[in-house]
Amino acid sequence: MVIHVDAPAAEPARADLANRGDVEALLRRFYGQVLVDDILPEPFAEIRMNGLESHLPVMCDFWQTVLFRAGLYGRSAVRAHHLVHNRRALTARHFLRWLKLWNSTIDQMYHGPGRRARKSPSDQNRPRYAPRATG
Repeated sequence: MVIHVDAPAAEPARADLANRGDVEALLRRFYGQVLVDDILPEPFAEIRMNGLESHLPVMCDFWQTVLFRAGLYGRSAVRAHHLVHNRRALTARHFLRWLKLWNSTIDQMYHGPGRRARKSPSDQNRPRYAPRATG
């Protein structure tokens, strides 16, 4: 199977994440890296198979809720990751790679005062999230 991922063109750094359009741009760039990453093929196999467009609205809702308290995501992220883990074991190595790509994508795109806060939800959850996501 050949995987085609349209990598977003380089764009100037933005001041800060401010709205859904910014979140979507961040997620497109992030997933453009994740979906071709050597360490993360198994956890993201379903997204590669179904295409990013099938997953993007849910992820935009999730990150708008996490970053802006928008209240758009009403599901359980932990449950979703348990389901992935049951199909393809999620490890600390996967999580740390995901976190590195997430933080570097934010650093590449945003340089406003909220950048550190935008990274902190994943950083703050690092010690406790991996065990919860994998059971």
